[in-house]
Order: sequence, then structure tokens, then C-alpha cells
Amino acid sequence: MSEPEVIRIGIVGFGSIARVHAGYLLAGEVPGAVLSAVSSIDEPGQAAARELGGEIAVFASAAEMYAAGACDAALICTPHKAHPACAMEAMQAGVAVLSEKPAGVEPASVAAMNDAADEAGVAFSMMYHWRTSGLYQTLKRLLDEDTLGAIKRIHWSVTNWYRTQAYYDASSWRATWEGEGGGATINQSAHQLDLWQWLFGLPTRLRAFCGFGKYHDIEVEDDVTAYMEYDSGTTATFIASTGEAPGESRLVIHGDLGKIVVEDDTITLWKNAISERAHNASDPTGFELPACEKTVVDYPEGTPAHALVTADFVTHLRTGSPLLVDGRDGLASMQLVNAMILSGWTDEWCSLPVDAETYNKHLAEHIANSAGKAETTATTLDMSKSFSY
Repeated sequence: MSEPEVIRIGIVGFGSIARVHAGYLLAGEVPGAVLSAVSSIDEPGQAAARELGGEIAVFASAAEMYAAGACDAALICTPHKAHPACAMEAMQAGVAVLSEKPAGVEPASVAAMNDAADEAGVAFSMMYHWRTSGLYQTLKRLLDEDTLGAIKRIHWSVTNWYRTQAYYDASSWRATWEGEGGGATINQSAHQLDLWQWLFGLPTRLRAFCGFGKYHDIEVEDDVTAYMEYDSGTTATFIASTGEAPGESRLVIHGDLGKIVVEDDTITLWKNAISERAHNASDPTGFELPACEKTVVDYPEGTPAHALVTADFVTHLRTGSPLLVDGRDGLASMQLVNAMILSGWTDEWCSLPVDAETYNKHLAEHIANSAGKAETTATTLDMSKSFSY
């Protein structure tokens, strides 16, 4: 069967991130794809979409867009609580799906979305574009090649997602349990948690300490410290905050054969001449470290790019090549988010996978007890600064 000549992409929702996607599609940065349509349930979104040009069909709903046969694939750009429902609507219409991150806000709907993709037999990917980074591609290769041997400990401090109160006040849905379903984990750290499960897999249990509105006038978490345990014996810590300035992103991986530190866009490898366990059993001094060589690891240049994930998705649709991001991976990172929030709510350990019924019960209680907030219209923010890359 010959490749489709072109994949027509329809964007669902037309807020800030959707306009980023429209920009690179219109600029021709994704070979074999065109932006053919936009659907938006609100008039401002429709008006903005009409400004793209008359060749882009504009619809008041995604259902109308699918019924008109206006696209081959849907790029879901709605608020993330709506991602599962919007994705399933497209899948049930036989339309391939590329969804913005995160997969959703709770495990049941995300699992249902995965089931819908299987039942419909359509392609499903997610916009975890940090996987396109040469740095993280190289880091994954090093780990897959067992460069460090057995992993003993992982630590990732992600505190460079600084936000002021104006950011949270810009939208009534933001930083609320009903509108967003979480804060620093589900929004800012979504990429790191996707990378975490991609690089290291999921722990068996974790204990998280969450600061809910610790640094801002919000009801969701803006500061998190989580401790994780794996069946292998690996232990790990993950820290996220939107209230530290200056912040940092520092990833440290300790293994039997050395360690890797990722910081300031640099991968530094310390490689032991022999394993620590072998050295421990044979060294007579009681103090001597194993011989170790330090190197800075080269990796391909280029920052993570939304367009690269879209291009990978389009290539998959045209040729059947493997996806860089299988949409079902969204459930794995969602498990980390939900486990951290649930542990913070209950002040207890949380096993993975998270029990969906328990999580939804607690989420419903927090939504019911939410005071909500009024829409803030006085502040206009350049939300492109929120996307990091």
C-alpha cells in the first residue's frame, strides 16, 4: 500500500499552545502534513483560527469537524482535564490522535482513553516533546547500555519552573482541583515525570510531601518532595517547586559502576574501573575508592521541539514506523502524578498502580470543598513563556 500523500491535521481547542502548533504546521516544518482545520467551542478561539487563512476550515465543535471529514488526525489542545474525552471522541470517529500533555487528571479516564485507542485501532501519541532532546536520547542510550550497572539511587530536583501569582490568576480554571486537577506535578513537571518513567520505569510505592498553596494563593500543590522505592532495591527522590528562585534542574543517577549527573545541559559521567560491589568485597584499606574516570558526554545539539513529535507521528501514519511516544505512556506518568498527590492528601504511602476508585473519591472531595476563584481579566500574560521550549 502506498503512503498517503499528505496527512491533514485538525486542531481541537485553540488556546495558547494550539497556536504554537498551528505556527510550525503553517510554516511547513512537518513534512507530509498540513493544518486543514481547527475546532473551538468558544467564539474567541474561532475568530483567532479564522485569522490563519481561508484554507483552514473552522468548526464550533470537534464532532462537526470529524463529520465533515476535514482531518485525518486530531491534535488535542484543550485544557488537560478534557484530554481523555476529546481523544476518545476522535478515536471513535476513526481519527488518529496526538494529544497535548498530560494525559488527563486521574487514572480511570486515562485508562479508558487507552482502551478506546485499542478498540478503535487508531494511532495514538502524546506531545512529550522532551523525548526529542539529544540530551535525553543520549541519556536513555547510556542507561539502556547498562553503563552504570545496577541503579542504586536516583535524585531529580526540578525547581526551575518558577511562577508568580499573576500566572495562576490569569485563568479561573488554573491551579484548581476542578479545573486542573493538580499543580506542579501535573502541569509544570509533566515532562520530567514522563522522562522519569521512560528512563527508569515506575516504582512500586512512594511517599510524597506536598505543599498545597505553600508559595501561592492556590489550592493545588506548588511544592513536592517524593521518595520512591523499586522492587530492584533502587531508591529515588523527586522534588518539584514553582516557588524557588533561582531554581535548578539537577538529575543524579548512582549505579554500581559509577554515576551520571545531568545539569546545565551537560551530561557528566563518572565510570568506575570495577563495580563498587566487587571493590567493596576486595579492598583491604577500608577507605579507598575504586579507580574512576570522569568524562563529559557529547550528544546531538538541538532543543526539544513540538514539531519533532508531530513529525514522528505523521511519519508513523504514513509509513507505520514506531512511535517515539506511544500515547499509552501517558498513563504511566499519570500514575506518578496521582500517587504523589494522593500520598500528599492522605499523609501515607501510596502503592502503584494507584487505585482509581480511591483517587477519584479524594479528588471529588477536594473539588466539592473548593472555594473556586473568579476569572481574572486584568492581567494579560505571554503564555508562550510557559512552554519552556
